[in-house]
Amino acid sequence: MDWMPQAIREGILTILFISGPLVVLAAGLGLSVGIVQAATQVQEQTLGSAIKIIGLFIAILIGGFYMFSYMKRFATESFTRAFRLVTSLGQYVKPRDN
Repeated sequence: MDWMPQAIREGILTILFISGPLVVLAAGLGLSVGIVQAATQVQEQTLGSAIKIIGLFIAILIGGFYMFSYMKRFATESFTRAFRLVTSLGQYVKPRDN
């Protein structure tokens, strides 16, 4: 069962690779809006949220296809590896005799 830690590691790296840029972008946008709000003393709560939502929406529009293709490739490789492993074990579930 040494394939399981590798599968978990690849899954975590896939999650980080797909969501990491979006999280960094949201943090950067929030920081920059916070700095501008502190400098201008405009304390509107919806301004920061609206800019983050619009920024993330644009980022998903630009990079969404790449994120989807990366996730699709990961899922295909994982299922292929899992089904290959299950069939190579040669162990089958047999019904119990009553």
